[in-house]
Amino acid sequence: MVNNEKVRQKIQFIRNEQKKLQRFQAMEFKEFASDDIYQDAAIRVLQVMIECVLDICAHVIAREGLGIPKTYVETVKIAVQNDLISPDKEQNFISMAKFRNRVVHMYDEVDKNEVFNILQNNTEDFNSFIKNVVNYYYK
Repeated sequence: MVNNEKVRQKIQFIRNEQKKLQRFQAMEFKEFASDDIYQDAAIRVLQVMIECVLDICAHVIAREGLGIPKTYVETVKIAVQNDLISPDKEQNFISMAKFRNRVVHMYDEVDKNEVFNILQNNTEDFNSFIKNVVNYYYK
């Protein structure tokens, strides 16, 4: 059985972290790129938000007996198959999982241009995910 309180807490965590990202989203690239602290903070916030998404998916998948993913990409694919992630967002969430892995394991390969692009163009995907999770429980 899914622990609804655990899911609710993680969704709230994502929402709180989104507020932190707003500071960086309001910046021009030149300002963002001028300070490593901005970049490092944004990367860390994105990392934990992605991990929350993956944690929620893994929790629901395990508790509902939907499969046994071996990787985060498999977690995303199973989540798509079961309406936790919209099919039209599948590639975005696969990219998120890969970005998270690079941040954790190949941190020297994370480019500030990519991070800024994510901040400007992809953070709405978190809202889409939250909406899908809520709809999953009230369908």
